[in-house]
Amino acid sequence: MKTGQVIVTQAWWLTPYFYCLAAFCALTGQEPDIDKLKAVIDRALKTKIVWK
Repeated sequence: MKTGQVIVTQAWWLTPYFYCLAAFCALTGQEPDIDKLKAVIDRALKTKIVWK
């Protein structure tokens, strides 16, 4: 039986992006666009499956 491992990596810029987005939302009182936020997260997270 094979076992698999899921490896998720995050782009280096994702955490600073969240901090800047939170600061902008706090300053302006606006909510972020959820669809755009999902697109950014999709670009920043990469998944890889390794079978052993």
